[in-house]
Amino acid sequence: LSPIMTSIDPSIKYIGYTGCYTEPKQADPFGGLGGVPHDDTKIGTSIQAIGVSKDGKLCYLGGGETGGNVKVQQSNGEKVVLSNPSYLEVSQCDKDGKRYLCTASEVDKGANMYSFVVDPTKDPTTLIHLSTIPIATSYPCHFGMISDPLGGDVKDQVLTIVCSYGRDEDNAGVSTYLMNSKDSGDSDCVSKIQEIVYSGNGSKSNLDRQLSAHAHSTATCPGVSNEIFMADLGKDSIIQYQLEPSTATGGRSVVNLKETGKLGVPLGSGPRSLTFRPCASDDDVFSEKGVIGVVSLEIKASLLLVRRRVHDGCLEILQPPVSILPEAWPTDETIVKFNKGRWASDVVWSPSGKFVFAAARLHNSISIFELKHNTNDDGEAEFCLELVERVSTGGETPRCLCMSPEGDFLLIAHQHSHDITCFQIDNEIGKLTLTDKLEHPLAACLKLIPA
Repeated sequence: LSPIMTSIDPSIKYIGYTGCYTEPKQADPFGGLGGVPHDDTKIGTSIQAIGVSKDGKLCYLGGGETGGNVKVQQSNGEKVVLSNPSYLEVSQCDKDGKRYLCTASEVDKGANMYSFVVDPTKDPTTLIHLSTIPIATSYPCHFGMISDPLGGDVKDQVLTIVCSYGRDEDNAGVSTYLMNSKDSGDSDCVSKIQEIVYSGNGSKSNLDRQLSAHAHSTATCPGVSNEIFMADLGKDSIIQYQLEPSTATGGRSVVNLKETGKLGVPLGSGPRSLTFRPCASDDDVFSEKGVIGVVSLEIKASLLLVRRRVHDGCLEILQPPVSILPEAWPTDETIVKFNKGRWASDVVWSPSGKFVFAAARLHNSISIFELKHNTNDDGEAEFCLELVERVSTGGETPRCLCMSPEGDFLLIAHQHSHDITCFQIDNEIGKLTLTDKLEHPLAACLKLIPA
């Protein structure tokens, strides 16, 4: 395993911020069956900072014997204690070079959204606390961020969207927050805008996972600044929202979410996330009639190819679900009881939009697909995902995939083997080469920014 660094080496190309679970036996839908086997004596401590070198070597930043010694603190130096900061998001740089980092406590009761300011160019290991805001829903699990959502003359704002999957039919939902670095004099300010609580039944196609709504993640579409898409694992739906300018108390400009559409996915498939293809352009055959995206179907361990159409903005399905598992799986009887060995997690695109990388928990593999097209008898383009290869992730329970900004590395956070692996990507053929592994208890999330 890689060493711990006490200072930032010039060879560091990317800085990574990691989320984890600080309590054992978390986020396992198979707990009633004894849970996925792993060493449950190891737990995470807080947000960590890691470095990725130009040759794909990993290290902790900030020192410490068991991980990066990141200072998560108030402006006066007082420590901020985080419970289950399992997911985090880092904003783009503002005009002063600083970034916002947001996380939440993935817990049943008393969940909070935490926001911090970090200046990676000066000290990437110090997170200065901005705010702690209660979340009415339970188990917040995903963040999305949109810079300058109002456009025009309103700058230095970041809209943060939090998804909570809840524990029953009354407390899954989506919460939105607006961060404005110049909203209150020269002080940073964060305020809650809207909280949409979902109620009612899920599709009930899978009685263990889909009894009620399950808001799992949101996504934005390249080139479309006023929409977000939310994956509801419980209702087998992708819900489309429009961002509408509004005015809050005191006359401050904000945005609200208005539901405008919905795409149903195959029943019992459980959509976990949607991510759109980057690098869409008018002269690209893949973008002629809209922006292509891929949905990770957690319960069926499959991918669904979709497209946001240009002419009406609606989503449509381009290809039936494609499995990310080999046909002979599972071979181990101890795995069969866990939803027949099917438990998909994250999916990401290469920056070129040529390849898709999808992770399968339990099988502990990553499948690489190439986006292909052909012309049918009517002269229209048809699209599909074609498997390139399937390789081991190098750990157990790959929960999060993180593509480096330049597309040269893919990092994988493993929840149950307590580590992070790094792969170098061959962007011509999409194949992966393992370059390093870093110990990290209950690793759950990872975000990379340029060093």
